[in-house]
Amino acid sequence: MARKKGSKKKKAVKVDPAVKAFKNQEEIKGFYRFIHENNLRHEAHVLISKILSHIDLPKKRKSRKS
Repeated sequence: MARKKGSKKKKAVKVDPAVKAFKNQEEIKGFYRFIHENNLRHEAHVLISKILSHIDLPKKRKSRKS
């Protein structure tokens, strides 16, 4: 099937291991299940983004081009 004009593929986002570990905790999995069962996607998005913004993620380093 041909792609529609103007459509772009989404780039794969690399997830930090700290974020992966956070998302795989049992309490968080239960939280996701609760969200799904009660249709609370918008409220959950606000909460998760607030939590992830407080996790210290490593800064990207600029590489020198030769």
